[in-house]
Amino acid sequence: YTNPQPLFTDQSMSVRISEANEEFSAAGYTADSPLSFTLDYYSSNLVERVALAIKTQWENHLPVSVELNAQEPRVYVSRLRTPGEIEAFIGLWTGDFRDPSAFLKLFASNHPNNFSYFDDETVEALLAQSADEGDVGELVTLYQEIEAQIQREVPVIPIYYPVSKHLVASDIGGFSNNPLNVVLSSSLYRVRDAE
Repeated sequence: YTNPQPLFTDQSMSVRISEANEEFSAAGYTADSPLSFTLDYYSSNLVERVALAIKTQWENHLPVSVELNAQEPRVYVSRLRTPGEIEAFIGLWTGDFRDPSAFLKLFASNHPNNFSYFDDETVEALLAQSADEGDVGELVTLYQEIEAQIQREVPVIPIYYPVSKHLVASDIGGFSNNPLNVVLSSSLYRVRDAE
């Protein structure tokens, strides 16, 4: 699967920032009258650092004022499940299987984890079509169309992709990377012991 690239991919960061500021200006936001909103996230050292970086970058380059609001995970999820309760949030998702639909289905209007409350007729129709598609080539094309439509509508801003690193000795067998980053010690063995 090769995902479609957003239109701004070929633009320099300075051009992106300039165009974003033009959009803010057209909407009536300036340095003297910034867009003010709260960015919610769940309490975690990693997410706290990401939230602070987002706030800093946005406030340095755009006419915005961001208030950070860390919450206990249960409170955070409860608020996410209430439409209109949160203005902006940091959300994380890990696909539990290796298929674009692990992420794309999150944008179905009836998906229980569609916390952006995104609802788009084109995406709905393409998701329904993809559910019945048996041809892998056609399925990939449908997924690319779904992703391209989501990119055009921008219900989310993917900005951070966590990375898992593992240092595994050459004499250890049974280790395999997986989307959920779950490594069961019961699956690991010393190669020389198995011989």
